[in-house]
Amino acid sequence: MVIKGYAQKEGIDYDETYAPVSKMTTVQLLLALSVQYGWNMDHMDVVTAFLNPKIDRDNIHMATPPGIEWLEPYTPDGSMLLLRKVLYGLNQTPRLWFEDINSYLLSIGFQQSAEDANLYLQSRVLLILYVDDLLIVYDGTKGKGQEIKRLLQAKYKICDLGAAKRFLGIEIERGEDGSVSICQRAYIDTILKRFGQQDAKSAKMPLDHQVDLANTDCEDKIANRKEYCQDPVSLVCAVRPAT
Repeated sequence: MVIKGYAQKEGIDYDETYAPVSKMTTVQLLLALSVQYGWNMDHMDVVTAFLNPKIDRDNIHMATPPGIEWLEPYTPDGSMLLLRKVLYGLNQTPRLWFEDINSYLLSIGFQQSAEDANLYLQSRVLLILYVDDLLIVYDGTKGKGQEIKRLLQAKYKICDLGAAKRFLGIEIERGEDGSVSICQRAYIDTILKRFGQQDAKSAKMPLDHQVDLANTDCEDKIANRKEYCQDPVSLVCAVRPAT
């Protein structure tokens, strides 16, 4: 069930909606530290994360949606529901979820980084939060990582995906020597298929970087700005080398 958040009014139905997300440089740092110290790096995913927080300060009502006529007592004309917990669609939902899990992580001994609000520190455990995805880097010889996992699973419905293989669209591969390599192969393949370039020939350098590009006397039609920004080959197709 999704609420019609577009009908909310700022200052009446909510005051603040901002919720931080982790910096990509922080993710890269954790990957590097896991290699340097030989620590485990696991991925966890919170199931329907936005349904966890309670609403304890906003007086949010919603009209009774169709399909729950079985609810008793039910009055079909003008009945309203007072929300006690968050629903998807509310403008303040991401912020309330962050406040909920942030307070819990602090309660189980984590310290929040001053450099990245989504990085949490504990002895021999580093945790990074990105909305409902968690990347946990920990010393596997001390049992701390498993303890943190148990505490999280006791609080939330959460999937333990084991050793991190994919995080935020980045594929993570560990070598036998403990090294880590990252790529976005699946994402690139998706983009190529979207624009019909999946059978195009690959090249390390598709266009000489010293070619002088100019759009003078160009007979091509004006490109769609939105598609141009998305298309990985639009730069080559839309602009001709200067003669």
